[in-house]
Amino acid sequence: SGYAFSYCTSLYSITIPNSVKSIGNYAFEYCSSLLSITIPGSISAINGYAFWFCTSLTSITIPSGYSFINSYTFYGCSSLTSITLPSSITSIGANAFSQCSSLVSITIPTSVTFIDNFAFRGCTSLVSITIPSNVKSIRWTAFDGCTSLTSINVEAGNPNYTSLDGVLYDKNLTQAIRCPAKKTGMLVIPISVTSIGS
Repeated sequence: SGYAFSYCTSLYSITIPNSVKSIGNYAFEYCSSLLSITIPGSISAINGYAFWFCTSLTSITIPSGYSFINSYTFYGCSSLTSITLPSSITSIGANAFSQCSSLVSITIPTSVTFIDNFAFRGCTSLVSITIPSNVKSIRWTAFDGCTSLTSINVEAGNPNYTSLDGVLYDKNLTQAIRCPAKKTGMLVIPISVTSIGS
């Protein structure tokens, strides 16, 4: 249910039984002492804002079979250093991992086709990221405020995007989409580029 454990600021651990099928909106918001949580395979839906500002949460594993990360699910989880996404995930919602400032790396599974606006906004410890081959759409603000990001890599075979020298372009190298914030030195934009994104 929504807001079920909202502001339980002294709760440091929780195990969800297999009988639970979904986690509601804001279910654990501001559980600022929550260090760990076990999400069973029975969960088919984790709604938006579920772990909003769980600032002590260091790691979490999403169960296999879960298909998308809702908007704002892990917003402000500033101690989150790692997260394991199953191969069933197809989309990452807006602000899903926004302000996860301790997140050093994340592996986006090849099942993902869509990365929404501000998905990784303010992930200031994220150094590099690889876009898998099946991604069809990346919102240009997905990596806003990723001040340590040095490269955005695209897996070979992606029909929509490519990367050159760590910069994200469309497949045909006609549009420059995103240069990582920590990129240094000299950058030569290919002569084929006709459009530079917002």
